[in-house]
Amino acid sequence: MSSDNALWRAVIQQALTDAVVPLSRVTAIRLEQMRAREWFIQPNRDFEEVCGLAGLEPDQVRDRARKAIDAAEATPVTDKRRRHKLYELRGKQMTLDEWARVTGINKVTIYDRLKRGWTIEAALTTPAHQRARKRQQHTPGVGPHPSSFAPDRRHSLAQESLKTEFFR
Repeated sequence: MSSDNALWRAVIQQALTDAVVPLSRVTAIRLEQMRAREWFIQPNRDFEEVCGLAGLEPDQVRDRARKAIDAAEATPVTDKRRRHKLYELRGKQMTLDEWARVTGINKVTIYDRLKRGWTIEAALTTPAHQRARKRQQHTPGVGPHPSSFAPDRRHSLAQESLKTEFFR
């Protein structure tokens, strides 16, 4: 076998690898994979020429590729995405997101409780403490002095610096 034959066999092998891996979720990659499958299955001049340059019989390559592609399509694809852990309470299994919706307790609160060693029952049934917000004392008619600088949406820093220089 010459080095040219080896190169073209490597081209065929790469195309076959692309054709038999599970289809990607990324559209551009999936399209390339589908083109690789079509290259083997559909009769075309390029395929015939590459097989000839590789020193292989096109019909035999096509038959073997078709079997490999069929086997790959028949193999169930396992979803490798991370599964959310299920937490069980009173015979019901749900994720933290689901338990948070059902109980009305923030997901982070439940997670933190479990991380601190709480039982699942305590974490899901103990009401969350509502933090009291401090109310600002407001006396009607009395407010901040207009010249005092309190950065907010109504004032820009440039406006405040101009006021400061003007009133000096």
